[in-house]
Amino acid sequence: MNPFAARTPVLAFLAGFGVLAGVPALPATAATLLPYAPDACVGVGAPNQPDGAPPAEQPYVRHVRPAAVAAAALPLELLSRDPTPLRIANTYDVTTNADTGAGSLRAAIASANTDAAADLITFHIGSGLQTIRPATALPTITQPVVLDATTQPGYAGSPLIEIDGSLMPEANGFLITAGSSTVKGFIINRFRSAGGAGFGILLDVGSTNVIQGNWIGLNAAGTAAAANAGNGIAVFGGSTANLIGGTTAAARNVVSGNGSSGIGIALGNVGGNIVRGNWVGLNATGSGVVPNGGNGIFSDGPNCLIGGTTPGSGNIVSGNVLPGIFIGRDASATIIQGNWVGTDATGTVDLGNQENGINLDQAVLIVFSGSVASRSAAFTT
Repeated sequence: MNPFAARTPVLAFLAGFGVLAGVPALPATAATLLPYAPDACVGVGAPNQPDGAPPAEQPYVRHVRPAAVAAAALPLELLSRDPTPLRIANTYDVTTNADTGAGSLRAAIASANTDAAADLITFHIGSGLQTIRPATALPTITQPVVLDATTQPGYAGSPLIEIDGSLMPEANGFLITAGSSTVKGFIINRFRSAGGAGFGILLDVGSTNVIQGNWIGLNAAGTAAAANAGNGIAVFGGSTANLIGGTTAAARNVVSGNGSSGIGIALGNVGGNIVRGNWVGLNATGSGVVPNGGNGIFSDGPNCLIGGTTPGSGNIVSGNVLPGIFIGRDASATIIQGNWVGTDATGTVDLGNQENGINLDQAVLIVFSGSVASRSAAFTT
């Protein structure tokens, strides 16, 4: 049974509503922690005070020190992150769209998997849009790595490296078990399932990953579905404290047209995840819908933040077949903040979701703030 396709009647149990404070903006000193520095999310009693920029020889930085995520007793504190330099040991450059051989993506991942330290994978396949069609599943990512497709020549904001799974009967796009990895600037589509795969990106076991700037489930033009059979992005198996999206257009994932939910967080203790600034169920311009076949965002892990108060943090979740945002019964202490549910990217056009805007399924201590639902119920009872 796919947990992201639930249609269970729900109960909005808002115990303690208003007890938790909002999420303040990222301190200005953290703005220098780029290009791999997601926004800090700070809860009550969990200040984030980075001490300025990292050394010049350590340009790749990520907030990767969450408080313990195993317990649900301290809701927002579990989202706090301290900036920790990500030291890049080796760089592997992808120079061909061939499936195998020197310079291929497959070879680069295999090489990075031999190194316990974090590696960087860059792209220089001619220039402009390039499509990689694996004939067999890409290697599981078992060691920390930064996959940065924004390095492809010609990149100007729209992804140029397409990972097309249409040659395989069943596979996932990127399966990451390592944790502390980044996937940035890809088009990931057409991954199929014979019953157990078909996810665009699957985060499994390993934690503190960053997923930013990808189009998942769309064609290379960003205009229509090129569906992955399962979820666009799935978080399974105890993978915690991941960041999906960000507060800038460059960090935004567009997760649309997938066969199941756009973003799914479930199966195991998958707490402390942050989903912010994404477009889920829209085309790449935000002007129309490309529905996901399940929920827009499904979350069944505790202490998660969907949206935020920092400008650009809100997700836009529209056009999906099931409720735009579905909060499962194990998603205690979740904050849903600053999202637009059922609108276009301007917030002025009513696009709806095909079922409710936001559903709560018996989860405890859910905090709403500033989320707008258009043509859909805010939550059902």
